[in-house]
Parts: sequence; C-alpha cells; structure tokens
Amino acid sequence: MTDPSTRFREHRRGLGFTQRELAEALGITERQVRRYEHGEAAIPGPVTILMHRIIIEANHVHDFRCHCGAAPTTPAPKEGSLK
Repeated sequence: MTDPSTRFREHRRGLGFTQRELAEALGITERQVRRYEHGEAAIPGPVTILMHRIIIEANHVHDFRCHCGAAPTTPAPKEGSLK
C-alpha cells in the first residue's frame, strides 16, 4: 500500500497541478504542500476532503468532455436579438 504522502503527490500530478496551483486550490501554502508530499507533516482531514472534491470535480469535467466531445459553450445570440 502506498503511503499518504506519495498518494497526495500522485493525485496532484494526475490533476496536472503544480505544487503552487494545488496550494491555491486548497487554500494553503506551497511549502505546506511540499511538507505533505515529503511526509514531513500529516495531511489533515479537511485537506484530504478538499483534495477528494477537486479530484471528483476534475473527473466529472473529464467525463463530460469525453462523452460530449467538447466543453459547453455559450450559443451565439440570434440575429437581431439584444446582446
């Protein structure tokens, strides 16, 4: 079984986030992300929950794009309508 710090790093990389981007998404410092990834600090429950929510959201977006072929777009206004 993989240790929590390695899973944390693998999840971040799987999302395509830099340590800085993940820190911003979680509302923590980049240094704290590094500490989690190196096993220097335990990953608290609230951070784990937020990380799971980010992963779930990313999977939903990915699934949508795979099934629909593209992200939703706003339709162009009809000719003669107000913008």
